[in-house]
Amino acid sequence: MHQQFHLSIIIPVYNVENYILKCLESVLNQADETIEVICINDGSPDSSRQIISEYIIKYKNVKCIDRINGGLSAARNTGIFAAQGEYIVFLDSDDWLEGNVLSELYRQAKCNDLDVLIGNTQWIYLDFIKKSKKLSAEIVPETINGEDALTKLMDSGVYEPMAYNYIVRRSFLLKNSLLFKEGLLFEDELWAPQLLLQAKHVKGSHLIHYNYYQRQNTIMNSLASVKKIDSFAYVAAELIKISEDKHELLKQNLWFRACVLYNCKFTMQQIIGDYNNKFRISWLSLLDVSSSYSSFNRSLDFLNYTRSDRRIIRIIAKVFLS
Repeated sequence: MHQQFHLSIIIPVYNVENYILKCLESVLNQADETIEVICINDGSPDSSRQIISEYIIKYKNVKCIDRINGGLSAARNTGIFAAQGEYIVFLDSDDWLEGNVLSELYRQAKCNDLDVLIGNTQWIYLDFIKKSKKLSAEIVPETINGEDALTKLMDSGVYEPMAYNYIVRRSFLLKNSLLFKEGLLFEDELWAPQLLLQAKHVKGSHLIHYNYYQRQNTIMNSLASVKKIDSFAYVAAELIKISEDKHELLKQNLWFRACVLYNCKFTMQQIIGDYNNKFRISWLSLLDVSSSYSSFNRSLDFLNYTRSDRRIIRIIAKVFLS
């Protein structure tokens, strides 16, 4: 099948009337006829749709799909099925791209015949910009399989489990049914490892392409809720399942990520107070999968034990893992 576009930029839209203009401009300032922009209006009640309509009139490569509100995952999935580009770039509508990066991202993905190109993100705060300590090209400089890439990223401490950090071949997504789980918050935490573990050709990029704006009233930063608690628990449990047949280093890193999410779940559960999600990670389970005391100790810090309990647990763990 002939590819009409090189890249499809998928932008879910909901209540972003103050941000969508900057988001769209960051794409269209560097987009030619080889790049399509697909906005998914997820039932937004504000003026975001009207702003997009003005761009549709002005640009032939911009379109908008209107749907009943179903959440970020459902909006992204709608975009994946509608896309005609060879590769897909995910862009949240309150963020923006760096200038003059799209053509180079496509060149890197195409020339290396990649399933996934790993990009680089910088975090934009009101008074400073936070950059990753290493670029993905420093971690994955050559084309390797996705399982090895995931292991390297996790072990280096610069793993970014967010959809916008990956430029993905659309046919690879569809062939492997790598859609986002609908009805789930923090869906990227599950999607990213599933994506990389299926990929055969993965490489890092030297470009910082994405600006992640840190605003207060986002899914990540807003108040605790039952749905967030259940989502954290679900993703943590799924990461543990994924780890079962993986090699030792990757298994321990997946467990560590699960423990981090478990800690988020437990913290939010303490805030709400009257809700109890029964998913739990015990130190005995962690001990069973740990091959070293250092890996066990790193993950233990994220489990809900008192300081005195941790002291006793560490003494026992040293006996078994020494």
